[in-house]
Amino acid sequence: MIYILPQTVARQEIEFDLTPSTSLMTSTGIGSMNMGLGTALGEIIANSLDWELLSKAESRTIIEDAAQHEEGQKFLTAIESEYGSLSSITSEEPPQIEIEIDNILDEIRIIDKGVGMNRDELETALQLKRSSDKVRAPLRMRKGQFGMGLKVSTLGLGRSVEIHTRSIKTSGKTIIFRFSDKEMEGRASWTGIKGYVTDEMETDSPLGNRPHGTAIVISELTRKFSKDDSLDAREELCDIFHYALKILKAEIRIDGKLLVPTEPDMNSDVPLLKLDDFDLFVREDLGGGRRGEPIQIRGWAGVMKKTMSGDLQYGFHTFRKNQLIESHHNDGYRASPPGLWPYPTPHAELARLFGHIHLDMVPPNFHKKGWNNDSPAWLEVVEVLKPVLEPLVKLARDTTKDVKKSKELLGAYTRFAKTGEWKIPKKKPRKPAGKSTAKEDKIPEPITAFNIGGYDYDFLTPEIGQNYDENKPPWTFIADHSSHEIQITLYMEHPLFSYAKRGGEKILTKMAQIDVFCQMMQDMGHSIAEVQGKRELLYREVFGEGV
Repeated sequence: MIYILPQTVARQEIEFDLTPSTSLMTSTGIGSMNMGLGTALGEIIANSLDWELLSKAESRTIIEDAAQHEEGQKFLTAIESEYGSLSSITSEEPPQIEIEIDNILDEIRIIDKGVGMNRDELETALQLKRSSDKVRAPLRMRKGQFGMGLKVSTLGLGRSVEIHTRSIKTSGKTIIFRFSDKEMEGRASWTGIKGYVTDEMETDSPLGNRPHGTAIVISELTRKFSKDDSLDAREELCDIFHYALKILKAEIRIDGKLLVPTEPDMNSDVPLLKLDDFDLFVREDLGGGRRGEPIQIRGWAGVMKKTMSGDLQYGFHTFRKNQLIESHHNDGYRASPPGLWPYPTPHAELARLFGHIHLDMVPPNFHKKGWNNDSPAWLEVVEVLKPVLEPLVKLARDTTKDVKKSKELLGAYTRFAKTGEWKIPKKKPRKPAGKSTAKEDKIPEPITAFNIGGYDYDFLTPEIGQNYDENKPPWTFIADHSSHEIQITLYMEHPLFSYAKRGGEKILTKMAQIDVFCQMMQDMGHSIAEVQGKRELLYREVFGEGV
C-alpha cells in the first residue's frame, strides 16, 4: 500500500537523478556477484547462441509458422526488414563458439561466428537495462532476460574487457570497444565513452578473417584458473547446453576440446515418462502478478540403472528455453517453497529418479541458477506435475532390488506412461506369523501403528537391504501416504548391527522405527519440540514392553 499525504499545503515539484555510479560497471561492482567460471562462460555462450546463424531446419520452421500464424508472419517480416532475407542468415554450418583460457597471457577469449553487432546494437548490449528484442529481430527463442548477463559475467572474470564485433550487415567493418575498472572508476558520466570502427576488415583482430561474429577478450583475470577449474566448467557447460549441443549441433570448444552432451544411463526396463504426451499447460509468468498465454510443460522422467545417492547425482534437470537453470532438482513438495520432487522430501530410496523438465513459463532467478519458486507459475507447475510423477515414485521403490520382479507394478506404470490411466496393483497379503527361514528370523515383527496427522501408520515387516556400501545408513524408509504404511529397509552389514549382542537386532529395529516416525513428523511440519517429546514418549512405551 502506498500512503499519499493529504494535500493541505502547497507543493513544489522536484526531480531526482537515479543514474548509478560508473563504478558499478567494474569487477568490484556488478562483477562481484560470485559467478563461477562455468556460470560466467554460460552467460556469454547463451548470448552467442541467441545470435548465431539459423540452421536450415530453423528457417523451414519459421516459414511454416509464417504461413499458418499471424505472429509467425510478423516474425518473418521483422527478420527480412532487419537482415534483407531469411536466406542471408541461414547456414549449413552449426553454431561455432571457441573459448580459450590463457593463464600465460592472463586472458580469456570467447569467439563466435554469429551475425555480429552494429554500433547501436553493441551500445544496447553494454547498457545496464533490460534486454530488448526491438533493437533487432530475434533469430530464435531468446535465453537472455534481464540484459545483465554480458556485463556481470565478463566483469566477474576479469578487470578489463575488450569487444570486437562485425555485423553481417556492414561488410567486414570491425567495431572495437574496451572498458576496464580503471577507466570506469574515474569517470563522472556514462556518456562519451569512446570506441573505434575500422573502414575495412582488421585481420589483426581476434576475429581474424571471419566476415561476421563477435570476440570478447577478458584480461587482468580476477584469479588464475587451473585445469580442474576448466574441467569443472566443461562438465557444467555440457549440462547447461545439452540441447544446443544435441539439437542445434552446436560446436562449442574450450581450449580446443569439443563439448558433448551428457547422457544418463537409464534403466531400459522402465519406459520413460514423456511429459509432452500429457498436455500439461501452465500460464506464463510475466512478473508483477501478470500472466500470459499457457505454455506446455515438456520433458521426460525415468529410472537410472544405478542409484546415485552417494554422489547426489539424481533428481531433475530443469530447463528454460533449452538452457539448464537447475541441475538435480530434488526438493520435495512439502519443502518451503515447494519443489517438483514427487515425494515430501529427498530420499535415498528414490536416488535413481532422473529426468529433463522444461519450464518455459516460469521465471528464473537473476543468475539463472535457480527458479523464482515463489511465482504463481512455479506453484502451479508443482501441483500440475505431482499426480503425473507419483506413479514413477511408486515404481522407483522397487528398483532398489530388481524392477523386473515387480511385474504388477511395472505393468501398471507402463500402462500409465502410455495412456495416463493409473491403477494401483493390489498388495500382496502379509506373510502369516509362524515358522520362517533363518534369515527372516533376524527380522522382528512390526510394532503397533503410530498415529500422525489423524491417520494410523503401520510398519510393514522390515526388509533386508542388498548391495550395502559404506555410504548407506543403518536403515532407510519409504512412507506410502495413500495406504499409510511404512517400509523400513535394514542394512545388516552396518556396524550398528555387526557389533550388536544377542537380541541387539530387535532393539535397533525398534529404534529405527521410532527414528523414522519422528523424522516423518518433522518432514510434515511438526516442531522440533513436538518431535522430541514424541520420541521420548515412544521410547518409554516401546521399550517398557521389553525386548
